[in-house]
Amino acid sequence: MRDLETGSLWSHILGRCMKGELEGEELPFVPGTVTTWSDWFEKHPETSVLNMSRKTFDYQRFVYTEPSDYVIGIKVGQSVKAFTFSYLVENPIVQEKIAGTPIIIAFDPTTARAFVFDGLLNEEEIQFDDRYVDGLLVDQLTKSRWDPWSGSAILGKLSGKTLTSRYGIISFRKAWAIFYPDSPIIDLESDGSELN
Repeated sequence: MRDLETGSLWSHILGRCMKGELEGEELPFVPGTVTTWSDWFEKHPETSVLNMSRKTFDYQRFVYTEPSDYVIGIKVGQSVKAFTFSYLVENPIVQEKIAGTPIIIAFDPTTARAFVFDGLLNEEEIQFDDRYVDGLLVDQLTKSRWDPWSGSAILGKLSGKTLTSRYGIISFRKAWAIFYPDSPIIDLESDGSELN
């Protein structure tokens, strides 16, 4: 990407200026969501949309032709790890540690939507069942139900509690490997162990 003010070139994966007047500068990462318009509109009917030429149908078609070609990459401090969509289709709720920090990935195989959360609640690690119940996450201790969109408990003892969102970027696997060549990539063929 090129910024309009200085003409500097930026990497969207690194959030870093690669060439130009601002070379070496980094932008803060902000959590976001990649999903279908219908999925988003169901949750946020007041939303307007910028209609661009690339269609959701095309995105989904490409993702599901070769789901191992796509990853969600997560960075905690200077540590990174990526998970292929093929792994997430089979494991839609993932609990991992990156640099000793527990994280939770909530993936929806029907829309290729992924949310990433901090796995700590009040400084205690929270554990979830590995499958959704009626589209909700279920914690193992209290059986409270959690909305994967907001990370908030909406039913049960922990109702009203909210997990902290974490940054995760959806990328082509090859692009991720170029920018993070030492990053472990979790795929089905690895049985959950780390591959590069």
